[in-house]
Amino acid sequence: MKISNIALVCAATFTFAQNAFAYDEIAIGDFSITPYARIVAGVSYTNNLVDAGLQGSRWEAAANQWGTSYIGLSFGANLTEGWKGVVNLESGFGTNNGAMNVPDTFFDRAANAGLSHENYGTLTIGTHLSLAQDISAMDPLSFQIYGLNSLTNGVNDGSATESVLYRSAEFAGVSVALMHEFGGIVGDAERSTGDGVALSFTHGGFDFKTIYQQRADEYGRYSGGEFYGLGTNSQWINVKNWVSGISYDFGAMKVFAGYDNIKAPEAGYASTLNTDTKANVYWGGLNYQATDNVELLAGYYHSKLDESGKSSSQYTMGVNYDWTKYVTLYGTIGYITNSEVSDIVASGAGINNHGLTYTDAACENLSDCDGASQFGSYVGVVVNM
Repeated sequence: MKISNIALVCAATFTFAQNAFAYDEIAIGDFSITPYARIVAGVSYTNNLVDAGLQGSRWEAAANQWGTSYIGLSFGANLTEGWKGVVNLESGFGTNNGAMNVPDTFFDRAANAGLSHENYGTLTIGTHLSLAQDISAMDPLSFQIYGLNSLTNGVNDGSATESVLYRSAEFAGVSVALMHEFGGIVGDAERSTGDGVALSFTHGGFDFKTIYQQRADEYGRYSGGEFYGLGTNSQWINVKNWVSGISYDFGAMKVFAGYDNIKAPEAGYASTLNTDTKANVYWGGLNYQATDNVELLAGYYHSKLDESGKSSSQYTMGVNYDWTKYVTLYGTIGYITNSEVSDIVASGAGINNHGLTYTDAACENLSDCDGASQFGSYVGVVVNM
C-alpha cells in the first residue's frame, strides 16, 4: 500500500509530539529533532454582528481566538567550528474544522532551512512568519484575536513565502533581523516582493522592538488590503508598516506600550473613491501574575484613519490559568466602540463599524450600522506539547 509523503510527515510529527512530554529534544549522534505542538479549542460569543443582511449574535467553536493551533519539527545538525545546519517545519490549523490556516498549504508557518552559529546568527531560506510578528512580544494580549491584530487589521500577522531571513546573535542586549521576500514574477523584480528590518534591545526588565516591513501587490503597488485602501473586513497586506513597542517587567507586573504607523500610498490607484491611505494605532496594557498559576491580562487599543477620520477604541481583559506545564485554561472579553462618520465620508470610505475582529462588522440596528459597538468573549483550553 502506497502512503503519501504528507501522511508520512504527519505520522512522524505526531509520533514525536507524543514523546515531547518526556523529551524536549531527541538526539541521534550529531543530529537533533525537537518536536512541538499547541492545540487550542474553546467557545466564542459575539453580539451586534451583521452578515449577509442578518443582524444578531453568534455562538461558535473558538479555534484560533486565543492563538492558532500548530504542530512542528525543528532539526539541527552539528557541523564544524560551532556551525549548525537547521531546518524548521510548522503547520497551523484550526480545531473547529481541522482545516489548515492557509488552504492547500501544509507548512504555512515555517518551511525553511539554513545555517546557524551562536556568534554570527542564523540565515534561513524558505517560508517564515512575517518579521512584523516579532511585535507580539510587545502586545499585552500576545496576538490574541482581541489584541493588537484587530485594529491593525492583521498587518503584523501572516507569513512570508519565498523569503530569506537573517537573525543576528545578541550583542550587549542588541539584536537585528533582516528579511527579503522574492516576488517570483518574470520581468519585474518589484511585484509581490517584501522587505523587513527589525531592531531589538533588552536590558534588565526593559525590552524595546521596532520593525519596518513593506510588501507590494502583484502590480508592485502598496495598495492596502484585499479591497483597495485601509478599510475594514480586509487584512492589510500590501502596505508600508512601521511598528514599535516597549515593555518593562517589574516582577509580578509587566507593562506594555506601542505605536503602529501603516501606509498604503497607492490605495486609490485607478479609483475615484476617497480611500484611507494612512492609519495610526496606539496601545498600552499590562500582564499581572496574580498567583503562580493565574495571569491577568489587560489591553487598550486605539486607531485613527486619515482620510475618513474614522476612529475606534478597543478594550480587552483576559485571564490564563496554568493548570499544569502542559495545560492552560483561558478566558477573554473584549469591547469595541466606533466613531460615526458623515454621509459624505460614508459614500466614499464606507461607514465605521469595525468589529472586534477585522473580518467582522459591528451593527446594532440594520437601518444604520455606523458607529456601532460590539462585545465578545471566548473561553477554552490550550494544550502544549
